[in-house]
Amino acid sequence: MFDLTTEIASIFFDEFREKVIHKCHQARSENFFYTLLEEVNLEMELSKEEKSLDTVLDKILSNDRNSSFLFEIYRKISLGASKTLGPRILALITANIVNKDRLANKKEEVFLSLIEELNDQELIQISLFLSDNESCIGSKKQLYKDCFDRDTGGTRVLGPPHLSTELGVWATKLQKFGLLSAYTQQREEAYMEDSERYIDHDGVTLIHEHYLEFDQSLKSLLKLINRAKGPKA
Repeated sequence: MFDLTTEIASIFFDEFREKVIHKCHQARSENFFYTLLEEVNLEMELSKEEKSLDTVLDKILSNDRNSSFLFEIYRKISLGASKTLGPRILALITANIVNKDRLANKKEEVFLSLIEELNDQELIQISLFLSDNESCIGSKKQLYKDCFDRDTGGTRVLGPPHLSTELGVWATKLQKFGLLSAYTQQREEAYMEDSERYIDHDGVTLIHEHYLEFDQSLKSLLKLINRAKGPKA
């Protein structure tokens, strides 16, 4: 047994604070603040206003509503699953809100909550999936279908596909926030006896078609993730 004296516990806590808490917190904070400054500066350039960055930042921070909002974002960064992409995405959203001195809209509120739950790997998986299916955003896509004989195929439960199994846990998080949904439709196709195809009786094939439906706002999410990832090498 280890002798867990107060001294040993204190040394371990100091090491833990320095190598785990401080290191992780610093990485998240830097990714957020540098991206926030870059985005505020970019929006200043686009607006062509004759103001210094210091003046704009001071105006943002002197607003009580902005201060409260920034504190909430800081909490999301500290407790969020992502170390790199999440804080950068939060910064892109935050800059647009505080720079225009407004409240977050419904879509931004969804994104802010979603990003808090996604880790870096999941954000990359989402960007790859959405890039491959960009033409489907705002509409639906057939995931797969099951076909079986109505009379001999046994009892089948008609239900949506499990997204965590088919795509990954990240898909269930999109589903949780209403950005991706899954459903199943059933249809029937009759077939006739055909000795040449070794079909010895008439029958009916039941077809379960499993679909994904993509919310239109996923285009904005894909854009945010790609911007957070930065230019390709």
